[in-house]
Amino acid sequence: MRRLVHFLLAMLLLWAVSGSAFPVFGQDKSKDPPPDWWTRLTPFEQFSLVKTRMGEVVSEHHEIKPALQKYLDKYPLTGLGIGYEPAVRNGDSSTGVKVVSVWKSSSAARAGIRPGDWLVKINRYDVCSVLSLAGDGQGGKQKQSCMDNANDSFRSISTDRPAPIEVERDGQILEFMAVKEPGIGKELVLAIEQFTPDLDRALAVDKKVLNTMAEALPEMYDNLAKLYHYFVVLEKMRDFQAGIFLLISEEEKNLQLWEEK
Repeated sequence: MRRLVHFLLAMLLLWAVSGSAFPVFGQDKSKDPPPDWWTRLTPFEQFSLVKTRMGEVVSEHHEIKPALQKYLDKYPLTGLGIGYEPAVRNGDSSTGVKVVSVWKSSSAARAGIRPGDWLVKINRYDVCSVLSLAGDGQGGKQKQSCMDNANDSFRSISTDRPAPIEVERDGQILEFMAVKEPGIGKELVLAIEQFTPDLDRALAVDKKVLNTMAEALPEMYDNLAKLYHYFVVLEKMRDFQAGIFLLISEEEKNLQLWEEK
């Protein structure tokens, strides 16, 4: 887990260094001329490519914090990652709360719960009907109700007494006894929480750069070198944002059993 934090902090440091000199747009900081593939593009193609990249980066920028928050909320101390997902049973579309991952060496894993199981009851409390029709017009309310029921039921499990968890697997209802383990998943959560303040600072730099670029971009329509400079910086932003989720995903997969796709 320390490897994850160190890599993420290193990425943030590199981005801060590369971004610190960038907001000065009056001068072209790029010493190298644009590559041949860029010069072969028309001004319209160059401008469109930069504009498209900027839209993608802005969209991803807004999604980072909500996506990381999902990691923090994902594991209700049980070793199970759950999700509200669609399914097909007997030719009918339905929805339910599905086990999408199981933390290695957790009580749930030792009990025999597997990724792909559908949660029916937790500690004798109904989760939701896994046979509810997906197209009943109440999808949003049904999802919130089922996920709330699942999380409330998980919270009702004692940390020192096994509780029954009923799942549906291949059309059969199976019951397993599992105990809540407060330490399960905490290492990843703590790493993300420690990383968040530095991430906030890096995203603040991103936002300033993006705002400055957006204001200056209309005047750069026929400036080949400056447009390429913008393109390079946007690509760095995309790599930075993608790297965050890649590293976290790798760490998470090292700790969990995942459903085979």
